[in-house]
Amino acid sequence: MRIINKADCESYEQWVEGFVRGVLESGNIDCAEVTIDDLDGDRIWLTVDGAEYHIRTWNFEPVHYDAENRPDAEIVSYSLFKVLDDYAEEIEYNSRRIEWVN
Repeated sequence: MRIINKADCESYEQWVEGFVRGVLESGNIDCAEVTIDDLDGDRIWLTVDGAEYHIRTWNFEPVHYDAENRPDAEIVSYSLFKVLDDYAEEIEYNSRRIEWVN
């Protein structure tokens, strides 16, 4: 799976591509190319082999802290949606761990 990241958000840079890859694999989405079109605090908009998807993040729960007591790992609850003609179908509700270096 090739991932193209068009989103410009430095705070997500360390973990977003791995997160998207893991979410799609967990949702059994077999694809050749994924574009991260945009993201904000609670959504990631994707194009997956030409089809529209989005990931809605529901909760970020800190699970690890660095030496300065700043979070550097969280469990993220999410829903993966496939966008259809007039609605979005939920494919999966799950959670994943993300990590980064402060």
